[in-house]
Amino acid sequence: MDTQILAHNLSLLTGQTSAKEVLSRSLIANNCSAYLLIGPPGVGKGFLARIIGASLQNETNIYQAHPDRLIFDDLLAKNSSDDSENQWKKSVDDFVRFVYLSPVKSKVKIGILENIDRFSPQALNALLKTLEEPPADTILILTAQEIGRILPTILSRVQVVRVNYLSDEEVRQYSQKYLPDQSEEIVALANGAIGFAHQLANDNKLRKAIIGYADKFALLLKKDIPAVLQAVNIKEREEAILLVQIWLNLARRMLLVKNQPDAVPASLTSLVNNYSDTAL
Repeated sequence: MDTQILAHNLSLLTGQTSAKEVLSRSLIANNCSAYLLIGPPGVGKGFLARIIGASLQNETNIYQAHPDRLIFDDLLAKNSSDDSENQWKKSVDDFVRFVYLSPVKSKVKIGILENIDRFSPQALNALLKTLEEPPADTILILTAQEIGRILPTILSRVQVVRVNYLSDEEVRQYSQKYLPDQSEEIVALANGAIGFAHQLANDNKLRKAIIGYADKFALLLKKDIPAVLQAVNIKEREEAILLVQIWLNLARRMLLVKNQPDAVPASLTSLVNNYSDTAL
């Protein structure tokens, strides 16, 4: 593996100094056949998995398709015309088949399985032998949110790497590259999740929707639940979860502004006060 390419690729990920150091040592030593990236949603685990894969194959284009690199979610998308059970079964079978093929272009094959803690027991059982003992020319990169939901037999065979929330300052520096006029808003809403910050900075429709959720936070504080439900008009489960996460983040920031005002920039304090419709 080219160490200069590795350094370049890792520099694309904002923050995560500790994770980068652990990975650099392990990848250069070339003594690990599987990695497990653990961390909350939106912190860059999927992006880091692709960085690792590209680096092992001496590539600098992180998202470019490669014949020796396979992402499990791409298989799910390919098999989406089937019902859920057959979709997962076909995807698992395709993944295992790929793992045991010979490399076409690189010395190693890369298999990426994101959010493995969402996999059903049936899917995990079908993958277990592959995860426990991948071929010598294959490196597997797994991601998950909760380490407690990963089978001990898998944990014993992977290098665990923690990927954490970033500081407000790291998110601020990142968001100022894209939307300097709205960087404080992105900082307040992203809550240290760089992946979510990236979405907010680059997806105008999503940003407007999330700001709309935040604007309804004052109604929640007034305990006007009927008005809240009418205002947000949530219909999808994932959207409801995101809404709750945004409100919990704003509530945490309210407490921080109230209890540690000197630790919060004035611009962020003003923004949180605006969302809560009250000066704390």
